Amino acid sequence: NNGATALRLAAAYGETDTLQWLIENAGCDPKTEHNNNGNTALLLAAINGKTDTLQWLIANTGCDPKTQRNSKNGQTALLCAVQQCDGHKALPIVQFLCLNQHSNPWEEKDFKGRTALDLCEHAAVAAWLKTFMQQNSPPEKTASFSLSG
Repeated sequence: NNGATALRLAAAYGETDTLQWLIENAGCDPKTEHNNNGNTALLLAAINGKTDTLQWLIANTGCDPKTQRNSKNGQTALLCAVQQCDGHKALPIVQFLCLNQHSNPWEEKDFKGRTALDLCEHAAVAAWLKTFMQQNSPPEKTASFSLSG
């Protein structure tokens, strides 16, 4: 068993109605329950590109994608999405998290100090993230930010 539960499977497969039922009727807590790989329901939704489920968890359960981390590697939802999610599924997750200020690509780092750009596995996602960061760079970051790399 890899620590899969009905809650985490519902999040990973984007079964938001089932997820909602489990939280409201079975007492499941999406903020604290981790699988054997250290992932919560929020992180599994990000890893599997389930944007609607991710949005629902943030809006309805108090899951905070800036602070909820993988218990083993320290990755946030943004970091999980850029490294582990398929590229075509990762981009909507990354866009939602960044555009709605649920993630901070300048500050979020895993336990090894790696950022979203360090971990990004997909060229299209990396290009969008670089452009977003350039266009939305906080004043203190503007001088040091570069599109190279």
